[in-house]
Amino acid sequence: MPKCLLTNPVTNDNLLARDLNRRGVECAAFIEMDKISKVTQGAENRERQFDQSLYSDFYFSLDELPSSEEQPFDAVIAGGEHGVQSAELISSLFGLPGNDPETTDWRRDKESMQARLCDVGLPQIRSVGIGPGDGVDKVLSVIPEGPYILKPVSAAGGQSFRYCDTPHSLEEAISGIEWGGYNCTWSSNDKFLVQEYITGPEYAIDLVIRGDEMVVAAISRYVRLSDMGHWDFPQVKRFLVIEDPENPEFEPMKEQARKCAAALGIRQGAAHMEFLRSDHGWHMVEVGARLHGHLVPDLFSSCYENDLLTSFYRCYFEPSKALEPGRLKKHAMQSFVVSELSGISNGFAPAEDAWMKECDSLVTKEILYHAGENFPRTIDSITTPAHGFLAHPEQKRLLEDVCEFDRIMNNQFNGRPYSIDELTQWVTGQ
Repeated sequence: MPKCLLTNPVTNDNLLARDLNRRGVECAAFIEMDKISKVTQGAENRERQFDQSLYSDFYFSLDELPSSEEQPFDAVIAGGEHGVQSAELISSLFGLPGNDPETTDWRRDKESMQARLCDVGLPQIRSVGIGPGDGVDKVLSVIPEGPYILKPVSAAGGQSFRYCDTPHSLEEAISGIEWGGYNCTWSSNDKFLVQEYITGPEYAIDLVIRGDEMVVAAISRYVRLSDMGHWDFPQVKRFLVIEDPENPEFEPMKEQARKCAAALGIRQGAAHMEFLRSDHGWHMVEVGARLHGHLVPDLFSSCYENDLLTSFYRCYFEPSKALEPGRLKKHAMQSFVVSELSGISNGFAPAEDAWMKECDSLVTKEILYHAGENFPRTIDSITTPAHGFLAHPEQKRLLEDVCEFDRIMNNQFNGRPYSIDELTQWVTGQ
């Protein structure tokens, strides 16, 4: 039986370990307790989700790992964004396939990412890194006019993200930064990035890479609150619409994604990239050298042939089999439930529970707050109280079921109601 080490696999409801166990792979876990102890937001949910039974061994520091001479693992894999750095380091220590730990910043630091793209002549987004001693003048010398995006160089999920329409609002946002805070990727907010705001739809592309082999496993499109006309938190995601990677309109993005992956040193495993499509072309926003987050890979398994998890397994454990690109077989969506006000969960009515159990479109769901628990107002993906993952061969039926799922969740979590016609417009443009 092959054995792998998953680094910091404490989110996504044990998705990767469950899938690998099902395919006959023994999993061990490397968990940096000194880092996870600093993260308070969502800690209770992480503890509740983590399933120790999926792992044969646990290691909590590099000193506890077996020696490289023992060759105890066939692969070292990041269990999420916060496992990327340790996975790259440990795979190097054991002489296993992985990305170079000397260039981890290209894949973890958003300023380094954009600088690297610039160095190799690929399109990049104008960006300026700022530290505690920097003011707005440093930005204006490079990006004189707004709007702007302000975010930590290493956070995710829109955490500490600010949209600023003028230099004055940017100056106010910079003055309000809480320097040194610990974010969801287990990094300190010691540096922020200011970027020009690019108008256009946002896409995600997921690749699987093994040396010179590189395939597109999935493409998806975000529907953000700003796309729906709500600008309080414009970059908060509301839906993820699964797309057909074979659609010719995506060829320019696919080609650019392949070039970006090579430039950023991704040679092994998954690459999750986000792109903006403007009137001037495709712009790579950021990359994660890991699987798509949440339970989206489970959704991909239900709607794609050669899905992301299958290709990812083959990448590490079936070296003689060629990687194959994903092919869409069902319509699918993720719903990010958005709480407009904080509150207390009342639990679901029996009829609502019954609908969720019987809905054949509902692949899986993640509900983070149970009856009697306090939930926050949604200001980013980290404070989303629930997610639904749905797929169906008929788009009309899928939209109806997404609408009903959201009706139930909006009642529970103070969400904004909408109609099926509005949903159809947001998803299809019709």
